[in-house]
Amino acid sequence: NIRAVFPGGDPGVSLADELCKRLGLRGNDPSTTWLRTTKLGMATALERAGIRHMRTKVVKTEEDVKEFWKTCDNGKCAVKYTSSSASMGFKVCESLEECIEHVRVLSESTNNVGEKCEILMQEFVIGDEYSVNTASFDGKHVITDLWSYRLKIVDGNVLYDMELLPNESSVPKELLDYAFAVLDATGFRNGICHSEYFCDPKGPVLIETNPRMMGLSLTEEFQRTAMGRTYADYAFATLDEKSFSEI
Repeated sequence: NIRAVFPGGDPGVSLADELCKRLGLRGNDPSTTWLRTTKLGMATALERAGIRHMRTKVVKTEEDVKEFWKTCDNGKCAVKYTSSSASMGFKVCESLEECIEHVRVLSESTNNVGEKCEILMQEFVIGDEYSVNTASFDGKHVITDLWSYRLKIVDGNVLYDMELLPNESSVPKELLDYAFAVLDATGFRNGICHSEYFCDPKGPVLIETNPRMMGLSLTEEFQRTAMGRTYADYAFATLDEKSFSEI
């Protein structure tokens, strides 16, 4: 008598989508899971939808790296696995040599679930960073909570200082419209989602979307103290329309 399947972390998203389909539960289409779980998929989905996205290229050779580096007009770019979590493998590179070396390191390693996966170079956007957490029911979306990130880059790695924002007026209005467009473009229709964005003078742009609860380091006690309810509460509220309308 299973009523719902929700992923608690990145490695469970594909399984949750497939189980929901096989069990006839409310969920998201497994055929579009890759658009929500890989950085290449996200960039592909946004490009198809005509939505702003970061320039992204799969790199396999040193020539690939050199070609993309020519487009990095601010002297920086991001190098990452197309599929990983908790910033595993992510590095901001400030020279061509650093890019080549980090691509080499990643090519000789696996992501944090032990998979060999494609390596991406992505344009580096400088702007204010926000996390937009949402709940969805049959393609209808609402904001559950908002966070601002102040980040510091140390040796190419990112350290975060996070602040829970009081309400939706705390972020640029266009960010919320853009966030809902991202959910639609990537095929996210049911459940809760944690997405991260930059806002620069050109407007918002997706860093990555994560179709699961926000970081597991946020304990139940912390969530209830900060927000009055937990991400699991929000997830269960997406099981029927009445509960969803009360979020």
